[in-house]
Amino acid sequence: MDTNDDSSHLVLRLTADSLVSAARGELGLPPDEQLTFTSMRPVNTELAEHWKAVARFVSEQLHRLPDQASRLVVEQLTQLAAHTALSTFPNNTMTMGYLPGPGRYPSAAIRRAMQYMDEHAAEPLTLQQIASVAGITPRALQAGFARLGVTPMRYLRRVRLEYAHRDLMAADPARGDTVTEIAVRWGFLHPGRFTQEYVRAHHERPSQTLRG
Repeated sequence: MDTNDDSSHLVLRLTADSLVSAARGELGLPPDEQLTFTSMRPVNTELAEHWKAVARFVSEQLHRLPDQASRLVVEQLTQLAAHTALSTFPNNTMTMGYLPGPGRYPSAAIRRAMQYMDEHAAEPLTLQQIASVAGITPRALQAGFARLGVTPMRYLRRVRLEYAHRDLMAADPARGDTVTEIAVRWGFLHPGRFTQEYVRAHHERPSQTLRG
């Protein structure tokens, strides 16, 4: 992913791989289905404005990142842009039923997937990578997590939120530790969204946890 920004135009380029990864990981596009966009006109004006805001946010964040920025931060920015594109521009994930069927999968495989995400949450992870470690197909992985009421990537986000909570509890504002720094460390780039998710999970604002 890269950007080209001048005074009048902002161009955000997403690779086909990043779009397909988002479609398979969060929207359940089956491995044997191709991702197809049917139009480059936004679904409605509200989504068009949202896309512009996200593109601007991603561009600003990319330009601010130091050269040694973690791969996790870049991955989160890419996923944000890809997911927004998939919800803004008409494509076949909007019209086809990708809800996984019950299937057959060993519960041990789901536990392996969870353990792998717990241990590697600080790294960029894909649905295909997690499924490979678990020893099942991406669709079986989605089916297993669907029975738990969550997608695999949503479970990973919850894990990262718990690690952010742990770091906030161990942090010290006197040392210069900040909520933003810890949130970004775990891939949460939008402060408002991070606060909302954190409050839902821990019933207090991250700044309250930081202050102890």
